[in-house]
Amino acid sequence: MMKIHFIKDGFKNIIKGLGTAKDARAATVYVKGMRITQQIANDLYVYNWLAAKIADVPIDDATRKWRTLLIQDPDKKQEVEEILKKQDVKGHVSTAAKWGRVFGGAVIIAVIDGDDQEQPFDVEKMKPGTLKNFIVLDRYNIEPHGINRDILSDNFGKPEYYTVNRSGQPIHHTRLVKFEGIKPTIREAEEQNYWGTSIFTRLWEAISDSQTVSQSINNLIYESNVDVYRINGFNALVAEGKDDLVVKRLKIAHEMKSMINGIALDKEDEYDKKSNTFANLDAIDQEFKQTVSGAADIPV
Repeated sequence: MMKIHFIKDGFKNIIKGLGTAKDARAATVYVKGMRITQQIANDLYVYNWLAAKIADVPIDDATRKWRTLLIQDPDKKQEVEEILKKQDVKGHVSTAAKWGRVFGGAVIIAVIDGDDQEQPFDVEKMKPGTLKNFIVLDRYNIEPHGINRDILSDNFGKPEYYTVNRSGQPIHHTRLVKFEGIKPTIREAEEQNYWGTSIFTRLWEAISDSQTVSQSINNLIYESNVDVYRINGFNALVAEGKDDLVVKRLKIAHEMKSMINGIALDKEDEYDKKSNTFANLDAIDQEFKQTVSGAADIPV
């Protein structure tokens, strides 16, 4: 009978507790972060400047110089340039690439007049003047279906067709150009309905921490100068429920301070100003932005 010996790899120190039940690492597990929904991705991109730059900057840099057409015939080259400019191909590519990063997927669909959208695209059968326009859709506006299970196919494990939401138009996969955010694993692709993952999935904590620190620093700056009032009978007024009188008294004092650059108080009252100094706040803010930079793989 063959004996099987199981070996547990790792160091173990009973005296120090390393590798035993006393080791805190033994109870450490990884918990996946928050799932970035369509709404969260949309709000981050539309309303948060840092998230928007993370999505836009690499694409703007990649399309900045665009491309060079290797067409020898100058007349034919000019004709193609005019068509690409008229159809705003550069703009469509830029938008689709950005939306792919934001939502985890986007497509460019070529609309060809008189062509069956459900059939594979054959450029040789395309007639002159039939290219009408291009449409850019994010992953939430087009649904994949009909997963290819043929291991000999170039499209194995991917959808054969996509259906445009609202219109119900099925489109063969060869008729669209697909952009993804983070390339998914097989398991993640199945969970994401065969799309990629939003770049904000990995960046959520870094962006959130950085923005929280920046807001906290702003709040501290507002409190750099604190007015201190010692009001005669303050506790008695509060105890008697006359909070409105206290607020009114402080409001008048502030208004007079603004008008005459001075302050008038009762003889028994006192006024003082406390100034707080904060050092290295800019360095702290910069450190958190460095973390975002590292997570996004984009220089600060």
